[in-house]
Amino acid sequence: GRSNDSGDGKDGSQGSKDQISAVYENILLKTLAPSVKGRPSMVVQLCFAAFVKVFSLYGDGRGFEPTIRQMDKFDAKRGVPMDIVSLLWSSLLGLNHEVVFGADEEPYSLEERKDHVSFIVEALCSLGVLHRRETAEQDGSVSVFVCYAHDMQRRHATNLVSPGGALGHI
Repeated sequence: GRSNDSGDGKDGSQGSKDQISAVYENILLKTLAPSVKGRPSMVVQLCFAAFVKVFSLYGDGRGFEPTIRQMDKFDAKRGVPMDIVSLLWSSLLGLNHEVVFGADEEPYSLEERKDHVSFIVEALCSLGVLHRRETAEQDGSVSVFVCYAHDMQRRHATNLVSPGGALGHI
């Protein structure tokens, strides 16, 4: 017989999808937390979660469609200029340093923040969490955009900043 792939759980598919999603979330949580001074750093997670939360037009992903007026805004799923993302992340790394990173870590200088942002972009692109796209402009310049790769990654970012999430205290 044919399998019921409607996602209603009658064939166990929803349970299987939930298990896969939970495993993927756990992999992302560990992969995106590099060790700094012997303990996991949440810098990469924080920046990715901020990217998704700030630039998501689609809310929780359950069918909300942007209006025509919203279509011209940048969206994490379709692409955000790298310059804007870098500004967000660099600013984020400079705010409330003690709350975000703990009292043991010194605040980052502007140069250190730029280095961190560069590392974060490379890490997220290398891991396939973000995609980088270059677009040739009419004036001959090239614009670089980034977007998240899959809705599971958007859900992961949303879960990170939920009240019970790893970054819910921030």
